[in-house]
Amino acid sequence: MLGYLLRLMSSIWHRQLNAELAKIDLTEMQFVLMIGLGWLLESNVKGVTQRELADACGISTALASQVMKPLSKKGLVDVASHARDARARVVSLSAEGETKLKEAAAILRRADEQFRADNPKVFDKLFKALREAVDVKMNVAGDHPEDLGAMPR
Repeated sequence: MLGYLLRLMSSIWHRQLNAELAKIDLTEMQFVLMIGLGWLLESNVKGVTQRELADACGISTALASQVMKPLSKKGLVDVASHARDARARVVSLSAEGETKLKEAAAILRRADEQFRADNPKVFDKLFKALREAVDVKMNVAGDHPEDLGAMPR
């Protein structure tokens, strides 16, 4: 029953977010990679490898590569060969990508606000309970939160 309710709530939230992201021509997975990339670039301004990005986002390198292609075609990310490893690709946000990421982050904030607006007290309680539950599971993961598909803390 818990799994069903979590999945249902997640589906409702994802549907709302995807509808908003579609308005700026982004999929949710593209947004996940862009926000992960932005986060990683805060500590490594020269770019990160697709593998590092995939690991941070809890997805396969193949999926990251697949999602990077349309982002690159849209001019939102720059993908280059690694200087020391011909097999690796270094990814960075373009200026247009940085602007799009800010726009998408604002959409995420609005989507969260709209999601909670129906009954803020209920959703604040839900958020607090979920945060506590995630903290418990993250502590179980120890030094490897990516095993849960989460970015390292």
